[in-house]
This record gives sequence, structure tokens and C-alpha cells, in this order.
Amino acid sequence: MASNDKRRLVLVDTHVHYHSFCSVTEFFDCAWENLWSAAASFDESANFIGILCLLETRGSSRFGEIRDAAQGKSAFGKWRIDTIFDGRFLAAEGEGGAKVYVVPGSQIVTKENLEVLIIGPSDDVPHEQPLTFYMEHYSSSHLVIIPWGVGKWLGKRGLVLKQAMYQLAQLEYVLGDSSGRPNCWQRVAQFEDAKRLGKHILPGSDPLPVAGQQRKVGIYGAAFYSDQLAEGLVRNLREIILGLTLDEVRPFGHSDGLSDFIFSQFLLRLNRIK
Repeated sequence: MASNDKRRLVLVDTHVHYHSFCSVTEFFDCAWENLWSAAASFDESANFIGILCLLETRGSSRFGEIRDAAQGKSAFGKWRIDTIFDGRFLAAEGEGGAKVYVVPGSQIVTKENLEVLIIGPSDDVPHEQPLTFYMEHYSSSHLVIIPWGVGKWLGKRGLVLKQAMYQLAQLEYVLGDSSGRPNCWQRVAQFEDAKRLGKHILPGSDPLPVAGQQRKVGIYGAAFYSDQLAEGLVRNLREIILGLTLDEVRPFGHSDGLSDFIFSQFLLRLNRIK
């Protein structure tokens, strides 16, 4: 993956959560540190655009909380946050040229207990509809990502996904990987299906709602080059990514080791019990 003078590296974490135990300042500090490190691995630390897709779960409004707080405060630590495109997106600017863009989205639980990410501004998206409903109703207007999750693509649910992928292969959906998938978990059958169908696999950090996971924001995502201006990239992210070939979009960063995976899953289940 090589750039030229007119193109910039774009790093997109497609699966971000902002949890209540994390401050706005820490959220963007962690994101920038991870994105900058990823850009440096491409030798592009001075020539990249960082984008976070911030997902709302059922009943949450984290994007709105950050946007509303930014309107009443000029800065969060070293970060100044501005709204762009009529408040539909955010741009956080820090010291030394640091800048991170935020695209809103929704994380949906389907009738089959699968997850779907609807990336882009939208009104309330209903939960608990069949997987095919989200693929059919949103893929033409939003970036629809069906993300990997622990156990979610196995057994009957895995078969539901496989059938939907082939049944609706003409639609512009993609699959998502997660930093929570341990690096020893090499084979994922649906990823092989996606490649056969010519569908992108877009990674994301997917930080869990347990202390310490906020440091994962921006640690894993999709990388590509573009000559689009930054704000155009943010507004037209779906069209730009879907217009690229599979070879033009590469993963950046890394997923968890086995010990980190086991520990984070233990903390997650302990929190649920509490």
C-alpha cells in the first residue's frame, strides 16, 4: 500500500463505543495515540486522517452527549470539539495537528440475536427485526456492517448469517472484524464467504464496557488511501469504502491475545452479574 503526493492514508475504526466511565479527554487521547501509532506503521504519521464510527446501543446517546457538552465548553483537556455538517458529525482537534473525526451510528440487536452496525446519521433504528430487514432497508443509504462477536456466528445464528449473505448478495453490506477476536482464532467461515462474494471485512476496536477497554479505541480498523478532503471522507464514508476494491482496504492494528481475551470476557461477565 503506497501513497502519492495527493493521497492521504485514511484510518477508520468502524466499531467504537464511548462508555460512561471514560472522560471525553481520555477517549480522544487514547484514540489519537492508537491512530497515530497505526499511521506510523505505514510510515504516514504526518499524512493521515483518523475517523471513529461511534455506535449507540439500545437507549444510549453518547454521540449526542459529546456534541451537547462540546457546545457548552470550549475544550476538553487539549481537545476542542466542533460539530460539522449541521451537527451530524464531530471533529475533535488537539495539539500539534491532532485531529479525529467522529461518525455516528447504531448497534442493533436483531431478532436472531445477531448484531448489525448502521453507520451514518439516522433516526431511531428499531431493534429485534430480522437480519434481512436491516440489510434490505439500510444498505442503500448507510454503511451496514455485520460484526463478528463471541459465539454469535456459530451454530444456528451462523447459518442464519450465511443464508442471508448469499440470499442478499446483490446488496452493499459488509462484515466486521473485532479486536476482541483473539489472534489464535484464525478461521472464521463467514469471512471466507465474504471474500467469495466480494464483500469487505472492516475491522473495529469494539471496546467492552469494562475498565481499561477505553484504551482500545482506534487500536484496530480499516486503512486505505484517498485523495478526498477530510470532511468529504467523513460525509461520504459509505460510498468511498464501497467504491474500493478488496485489495485497496487493509486492516491496521491488532486484535487481542488469548490471555487478554479471556480476562476481558471474565470482567464483562462479572460486571453483568453485579
